[in-house]
Amino acid sequence: ELGLVRKQPRSASIVATPGTCLLQVRASDYNRIMKFQIKGDTDAKQSFILGYDLFSDNCSRADIQRLADKLLFVQYKPGDVLYRAQERSRHVYFLKKGSVHVDRALSAEAKDRSEPVKLVRLQDLTRGALFGFRVDSREMTLETVTAGEHGVEVGKLPRHDLLHFEHALFHRKLEEHLYATTIPEEKLREMYKEQVRAKRWKAYRDKVVGGVIEQLERDREPLFVPGGIAPSERNSKYPHIAQRAREELLPPMTMRLK
Repeated sequence: ELGLVRKQPRSASIVATPGTCLLQVRASDYNRIMKFQIKGDTDAKQSFILGYDLFSDNCSRADIQRLADKLLFVQYKPGDVLYRAQERSRHVYFLKKGSVHVDRALSAEAKDRSEPVKLVRLQDLTRGALFGFRVDSREMTLETVTAGEHGVEVGKLPRHDLLHFEHALFHRKLEEHLYATTIPEEKLREMYKEQVRAKRWKAYRDKVVGGVIEQLERDREPLFVPGGIAPSERNSKYPHIAQRAREELLPPMTMRLK
């Protein structure tokens, strides 16, 4: 249909298979009905692309037109996975609406496919962000990206078309963007260790709180006295966590269900 609207040669050939039934529409009728709708969609995509600094300088109208023809807007529900770490990279993404969670794979673990990939939660990306460029030497993605709690709408472009975009300034800006947003591997490992500690502490805290509530509801009698030691602390593998639990969750007073 783009060939009809722009009065250009078609960019593809269609071969009918046996049993195919086709409806033929005159070019004049198609243009009369659909021309303005397609033009409106194309103009909106061009404006969206030009909103990114990567493309806004010195890109010709024909360059932007070619990218707009490839751009596809897609909506994802909350929790939907846009792509996972160690999948073949096929698209790059431009965030139009909403936010996404990004979990970066540690590079050493990403190379060993026999082991589960260790992921580090990074800062959420919001409107105007772009992602999907980071891959390893095998063209496999280094991130798992998930739609945020309110869902997300993104623009998708085929990775191959964008990386073969013949514009030197674009590629220079892309390199600058990737360099500026790179997190050193050492920093990622520190973040991973801290996140693991936080998860362990949360699991232990939830277990202690759950035990307190369960026993209070069952006995309806004082459970702890000032300076007392929770039973679950006595055999704890994490005494420093148990200490934090006593300080934060068990105030120095008798606890009674009223």
